Amino acid sequence: MFAQESVMEIQNEKEAFERLPLAELAIKSEFVFYNEETNSYWPNGDFCPSDAPETMNFAWEAWQAATTQAVPKGFVLVPQESLKVALFWMHEDIDPWQMGGDSFADLYEHKPILEKALVESQEPTND
Repeated sequence: MFAQESVMEIQNEKEAFERLPLAELAIKSEFVFYNEETNSYWPNGDFCPSDAPETMNFAWEAWQAATTQAVPKGFVLVPQESLKVALFWMHEDIDPWQMGGDSFADLYEHKPILEKALVESQEPTND
């Protein structure tokens, strides 16, 4: 399912996941252990409550699904500051006498896209 992810990416995500209170408790209490071959959590002998591995694996799978869907294919994340800098440059750094020529016509075609992206990045989502 996550074959495209590198081992390092999975390790980084696992470390972030294991800092969640539920995961941290299960691991520190030694209820479960992580199996790298299956990319899942397994019960740790007799000390494990019956639902701990199932709960951990459900949460781990949800965590991985959420992180892989955070940026759909074909999209990239751009910091809001980059958009603000681009808009500032378009408004402030171009002299008015340069606007009349064709050299900046293509640049201003992107202005509505940048403004829309900046507004959308500031709006909360209700997904």
